[in-house]
Parts: sequence; structure tokens; C-alpha cells
Amino acid sequence: ITAQIQCQVTASVNGTSWIYKGCTDDESLFLTKNSASDGGRLAPGAREAVEHTDSFVAISNAPGDGQRYRFESLKPAIMGLTYSDCSKGCDDHTSIPCGCA
Repeated sequence: ITAQIQCQVTASVNGTSWIYKGCTDDESLFLTKNSASDGGRLAPGAREAVEHTDSFVAISNAPGDGQRYRFESLKPAIMGLTYSDCSKGCDDHTSIPCGCA
């Protein structure tokens, strides 16, 4: 018997729900991206995305400083990395995966 288990990781930031879509090392999947290099925190990225009507936030988190992107659309593709490759939590939501740098 083979079974595939799929879970959905979500976070709520200031009343907006965010859904974990996957883990990638290919920034070209982020269309019309805007970046900020102020660490691996989800809340500022989510706030900026809502303010600019962007639908996605991507975070590359590192112990010292991370990179964050907000963008409107995502190229349809299979995310190339596993959940465990990106399992470092966000600095402000440790249960939400925010990748690694």
C-alpha cells in the first residue's frame, strides 16, 4: 500500500491567512518580485504584500540576516526542495518554514 500524505501549513498575520506553497532554490519562479533584506520575519513581508496587493511572500532565512521577496504571481512549477530543506522557522513564526540562505 502506498499513501501520500499532504499537509497544509498556514499562518495568520494581522488577520490575513498565508499558506505554505513549497520550498525552492529558483528565484526565477517569483514573477515581478520586490525584495527587502531585513531578516527572516514573516509579519513585515505579509504586511508589505497586503499593502501592495501582492499574493506571495518568499523568505530565505539565515542566522544573521535573511532576504525576503513579495510578488504577485508564481510560475507554475514543482518546488525543487523538500520541506526539510526549508524547515528553519521564520524569526517571528517559528512553526512556519522560512527556508535557509
